[in-house]
Amino acid sequence: MVSKKDKKIVLWPDYFDINNPRPVRRVPKKLATKPNIEKIEEAAKSLGLNPITEEARYPRHWYKKTGRVLVDKKMKKTEIIRKIAEKMK
Repeated sequence: MVSKKDKKIVLWPDYFDINNPRPVRRVPKKLATKPNIEKIEEAAKSLGLNPITEEARYPRHWYKKTGRVLVDKKMKKTEIIRKIAEKMK
């Protein structure tokens, strides 16, 4: 489990999925893709965020095992999500 002391941010693939509605998707539709953990991890590595992948289920979609990526908190979460979405596009 991640705590605030770890200075990590959790990124779920659902944040970048073009098929999700806006409350779940955290990026504009023009930056959204059909993501997977490997793409998110690769984009985070290129930004120097030291990604760690874990097997987990997004709480809203508990029936899908998508996994998650933990990255260093070097800026605001919204900035990190947007930069990763731009790298994946």
